[in-house]
Amino acid sequence: MAELVKVHQFMMYSADTPMQYAFADYLREPANYLGLGEFYQRKRDRLVELMKESPFRLLPSAGSFFMLASYADFSDESDSEMVKRLIVDYGVATIPLSAFYTDGTDNKPGPSLFFCKRRSHT
Repeated sequence: MAELVKVHQFMMYSADTPMQYAFADYLREPANYLGLGEFYQRKRDRLVELMKESPFRLLPSAGSFFMLASYADFSDESDSEMVKRLIVDYGVATIPLSAFYTDGTDNKPGPSLFFCKRRSHT
């Protein structure tokens, strides 16, 4: 199972050939993508606003739908331990940066947060 988890991690961030054709077709219509910059900026700004009162220190994010949150000011946990605690204690799923390194290096600043997900009731 551990090997399947590794493969799954990297498959989720790549597009197979049929998906690439579908993306190319989708991009033929400019209305499908011209508003994306503003859309993601609103999402980013919303996350920044919601996180202001948290103990996490958000690092600048100017070109991604990921945002890094440092927890170095209040915990010495590894990034994997912090992510597990966020899931178990608060129901918040994030990704440890160490998942992106083949050697499993524990990388602070900490978990990466997504702000591209659809907006729920908040």
